[in-house]
Amino acid sequence: TINELLGNGDDSKKQSANNQTQTKQPSNRQDRSVTSPSSPIVVDGDFEYALSECSGRGATVKCSLRVTNHGQDTDLTFNCDPRMQSNDNVTRAFDNFGNESSAGPCTLSNGKQSLLGASVAAHLVSGVTVPASLQFANISPSASALSLITISAASDTRFVMRVSFRNLPIVR
Repeated sequence: TINELLGNGDDSKKQSANNQTQTKQPSNRQDRSVTSPSSPIVVDGDFEYALSECSGRGATVKCSLRVTNHGQDTDLTFNCDPRMQSNDNVTRAFDNFGNESSAGPCTLSNGKQSLLGASVAAHLVSGVTVPASLQFANISPSASALSLITISAASDTRFVMRVSFRNLPIVR
């Protein structure tokens, strides 16, 4: 009706609409019990990291991903050193029991980390997707998920990059 269009409609309808608006406000509470994986794709600068799967056997978990450079051709380096625990500058994972494991060995494109090396590097051509893998050897054999993976990386233009994935199921 014209009265409703002009705002002169039934006051009980207005009150009901106002009450509905008030009850739809978002909650500030965060639910920490969510177990579904976060987005398997993370974009950091010019780089897109797409996690495929984390598979485990015993205490070892290997995560496969694909990396795409959307910027200019550049070198990308993953900092992986299984000898360094509790270090923010290395790629590492935490399982759902809280155990921490540094990554190693790691691969990026067809580059493989040497046994004594602390990193793996590859030249990434713009727009070309390359495979990568991260292996974690200190994960609980009973773990069903990786609560956090942080990839520590560097490129020609960015000296420090940290890319994180959360709540990733382990396929056993």
